[in-house]
Amino acid sequence: MLEAAAAVQTVIIIFSDGSGEGGHFRAAAVLNRNGVEWGALHKYLGTDKCHTVFKVEVLGMLLAAKLIKAESSICSASIGVDSQAMILATRHIRGTPG
Repeated sequence: MLEAAAAVQTVIIIFSDGSGEGGHFRAAAVLNRNGVEWGALHKYLGTDKCHTVFKVEVLGMLLAAKLIKAESSICSASIGVDSQAMILATRHIRGTPG
């Protein structure tokens, strides 16, 4: 039974993005399982008067995490993010005073 479970390897890749166009911000995440689009989440945040690009990118990453959480029997998953600021922000895992 364990050998059969180990032989089944599902490749999960999630792409997330946050963007602004015309002063409006949206975030999305798309889950691909073995190269096939399996699910997607998207969220409209509002205008640039209340939100920043970084905040929208963070929301895209949270949507990606929500897609992973909804999956069962995942050994590993990859999240594609196009924001260097987001990538750098996830490297800091220690809390800071303040």
